[in-house]
Amino acid sequence: MKRRGPRVEPVTPAVYTNGNGHSATSLPSSDVDESRELSLQDLVEIIRKGKWIIATSFIVILALTAAYTFTRDPEYQATSSLQVNTQSSTPQLGDLFGFDQGFRNVLNEIEILKSRTIATRVAERLFERPPADNEEDAYAVLQEPDEGALTVEMVVDRLRENFVRISPVSQDVDFINIVAMSSNPEEAATIANLYAEEYVEYNRNASRARMRVAREYLDEVTGDFYTQLQLSQDQLQGFMSEETVVAPEEEARQLLGQISELEKMSYQTRSQLEMAKSELTGFEEELNALIPGLADRLASADGKVIDRLSESIAALEVKKQQRLARNPGLAANPDKELNEIRGEIESLSQQLDDRIASLIASENGIVNASETTEESLSTIAYLRRQITGKKIETKSLEARLGPLEENLAQYKARYSVLPGQQIKLNSLSRNYATQEKLYSEFFERKAEAEIAEKSELGYVEIIDHAVVPLLRVKPNVPVNLVLGSLLGLMLGLLAAFVRHALDNKVRKPEDVKKLGLNLMGGIPNLDRVIKSDFDGQKRVSLNGTTYDTALITLLNPLSPVAEGYRRLRTNIQFSDPDRDIRVVMVTSAEPSEGKTISSANLAIAYAQSGRRTLYLDTDLRRANGHKVFGIPREPGLVDLLFDSVSPNLSSFASGIEDLYVIPAGRSVPNPAEVLESMKMQKFLDRVRDEFDVVVVDTPPLLAVADALLVTRQADTCLLVCSANSTTIHALDTASSMLRDVGANLAGVVLNKMEGSSSSGYGYGYGYSYQNYYGEKPVAAA
Repeated sequence: MKRRGPRVEPVTPAVYTNGNGHSATSLPSSDVDESRELSLQDLVEIIRKGKWIIATSFIVILALTAAYTFTRDPEYQATSSLQVNTQSSTPQLGDLFGFDQGFRNVLNEIEILKSRTIATRVAERLFERPPADNEEDAYAVLQEPDEGALTVEMVVDRLRENFVRISPVSQDVDFINIVAMSSNPEEAATIANLYAEEYVEYNRNASRARMRVAREYLDEVTGDFYTQLQLSQDQLQGFMSEETVVAPEEEARQLLGQISELEKMSYQTRSQLEMAKSELTGFEEELNALIPGLADRLASADGKVIDRLSESIAALEVKKQQRLARNPGLAANPDKELNEIRGEIESLSQQLDDRIASLIASENGIVNASETTEESLSTIAYLRRQITGKKIETKSLEARLGPLEENLAQYKARYSVLPGQQIKLNSLSRNYATQEKLYSEFFERKAEAEIAEKSELGYVEIIDHAVVPLLRVKPNVPVNLVLGSLLGLMLGLLAAFVRHALDNKVRKPEDVKKLGLNLMGGIPNLDRVIKSDFDGQKRVSLNGTTYDTALITLLNPLSPVAEGYRRLRTNIQFSDPDRDIRVVMVTSAEPSEGKTISSANLAIAYAQSGRRTLYLDTDLRRANGHKVFGIPREPGLVDLLFDSVSPNLSSFASGIEDLYVIPAGRSVPNPAEVLESMKMQKFLDRVRDEFDVVVVDTPPLLAVADALLVTRQADTCLLVCSANSTTIHALDTASSMLRDVGANLAGVVLNKMEGSSSSGYGYGYGYSYQNYYGEKPVAAA
């Protein structure tokens, strides 16, 4: 019998606080990975473990994408192109009277194209088409509703919502694309072309409508001038036939010419004023047609300020023109007064521009939002600018007309002092000459207006007509499948990483190290070894004794599992070189984590090294040690402590050289009191003296407190956890419980390791070693 060596006080390990708030033993190894960041190896491992989730997500999403792609009706796209070029339009009112007609940009034209007006014209054209001969050729936009009859309004709504998209080609060119989409390629081309044709016709009619206003006014004015001309001619001829008169004197002739010129200018100015007022009325009517009463509501305080600024600018313009008329040389070399007039005009013009911009920007507040749509706001802004411009022009013409009328009255007063008969003749001659000049000028303008109206084609031109498309644009099979594949992979990877983030199980050695615990050994999963070596049987016979096939260290000593336990035995020996480790306590956090199998295999590994070894089962609640070794539960530990059982421990020899097995014994109602009793302490002192190594199999820590009662007698403790089963929280709590009672926790044994996780702990080496020597496991019973 070997004597017990002197007791060595345990070395207190360095303690630090881990992430869960518990104190933990500092690691003796420098291999501890203190970083919790995911490495490339971790990412690969996450993907490997989630391969089925990723594959399932990929297949499901790809299948759904394919089903959607191949069951959806194909869509075809046809495009027609328009060019907006106001400079190509025939000279209109601005060319006839010198007016600025403004510029309507491409965005305004796009809003008109999107309007219900154009859609209604297209819908009416579609209604005129004869019905299709078969269902395949029928137009989807003309499909009859489930209830009621198809109306133009229904077709308009369908066109604007589902069939047509209008956009500028780019910001640098004045081109517009009209894109039509439909499952019928012919329908797509037809709608795109009808939109282009109807808008060109609308633009042409709108341009001619403005020309028509000018032409009708010129017709009326020219007729009046002709009547006045005939009347003047009749009066002059009648007077000359009745009276004998001499030729007018030079002064009378000059006065007559000046009066005639002033009357001509007065008539022209008055005509321009009437034309400007007519156009102003036209723009206001167009604005009221868009939203009834809008023109009156826009006459706000800002509008009145704009009118006052317009009058001031017009007065200054007249003043400038009069000064230039008296001294034409000032145009090239302006004097101080002329520069001041120009400066005032520029200042007032800037104020006018600011007011107009402010008014247009605030129109969303002036106009009830329920009365407008986004497509009409740009048209309102355009008409507002035109109305303001016409008001300025009207004020300017009115200001110009006053001095002309005043000068004309002065010349007529001077002419009136000439002799009566001469005055009469001069007056009739002057009147006839004036009417003849006015009639000739307006007759020419009337002819120009008629030509301009008939030749006006608008400023919109069709550049490309839509053709019937041959290839569908939707669904795009390759693109959809690629996107579906990428989406499936992304969702699968996301699910794998979410699963990893929510996973709280101990799965690999690094998980143990991250808790600040020393990894004493890694044991591969026994199920695969048992299946390959023992055809999956639970028990085998050896030398007349039936053992559990989990005793790999005994039944197949050259297996990788046996190598793992031998490595564990060595690590325990060198975990504390200054301590004589004789009592090794083995426990676990929770049941079914493999502590009994680990205890038994470790005891066999010690015995195989030539040491007198005792396996002691102290799990008095759920004893399993006797089942593993194939022996009866009684007599056992309880019988040795409290009954008159032979104290000779040699009767507990297991049949395995140098190995003794003491099972739990009979059941007791108070296991904790038994393990805490003085008899138990004396018994452990006894076996410490009689055996080289005592492996104590204790109950799980989190289930009962029995194991903590044995720690006082143990030289070192092993905490067994099961890969993919034990939670990180349970392992951390169990290790904290051992440290709290002052136990010498050597480290953790990671049980049931799989695949690559176990390769670093002798798994691959064990197979190679066994295959090299050709050793075979024990035959099954």
